Amino acid sequence: MGIATSMIKKEFKRLDFFKALYRRCNGYIELRAIPKMENERRIPRVFVSLGTDWKTISEKVDSFCNQYKDRNLYFGVATRDGKGGKKKNVVHIPCVWADIDYKDIPREEFEKKLEIFSFKPSIIVNSGHGVHLYFLLDKPVEQKNGVEIEKINEWIASEIGGDDVHSWEHILRIPDTNNHKYEEKTICKIKEVNDD
Repeated sequence: MGIATSMIKKEFKRLDFFKALYRRCNGYIELRAIPKMENERRIPRVFVSLGTDWKTISEKVDSFCNQYKDRNLYFGVATRDGKGGKKKNVVHIPCVWADIDYKDIPREEFEKKLEIFSFKPSIIVNSGHGVHLYFLLDKPVEQKNGVEIEKINEWIASEIGGDDVHSWEHILRIPDTNNHKYEEKTICKIKEVNDD
C-alpha cells in the first residue's frame, strides 16, 4: 500500500477535505455530536451516503454541523456501512493518521519530528490545541485489512509523538467546527489539503 503524493492547495473548505479524503471510497460518512457535559448521554449520529453528489453531501454535513454547533463534532475517518460506527461497520479506510496534542508534545518538538519524518502529510488540520495529520493512501483499504492500518498508525504516533488513536474505526474532529473542550472554543481549521 503506497501513500499518495501531490501538490498542495492554498485555501480550503470542509468540502475540499471530505472530497480529498473520500473520493475513492464507498459507504457512508459517519457524523457524531458529542455532548460537552458528561451527564448528557444522547449522542446524535448521522450517516451521509457517498453514493450521491458532493453538493448534497456538503449540504447534509453542513446541516448537521449547524444543528449541533454547541457540541464537539466528529466524523469516522473510515467510511461505514450506515448501520453503526464499530470496526465491523467499516467499509473503506482512505488513509493513515495521527492526532497530535500540544499538551503531550511541545509544538516545536513535534515540528522538528515531522520535518524529518519519512512521509509528508496529505492533509493537515489544526484541531484547536494540536493537529490531525492524514496520509492518503493510493487506494482505500478494506475493513478486513484494518489491523494493518492500526499498526501503521501506531508507528506514526511513536515516530512523531501522536496520541493513542490507532484503531481503524476511530473518529476525529470535523473541520470548521468549534473545539468545546477548552474555554476559548478554538476552531478546528484545515491548513493543507492534497487534492490529487
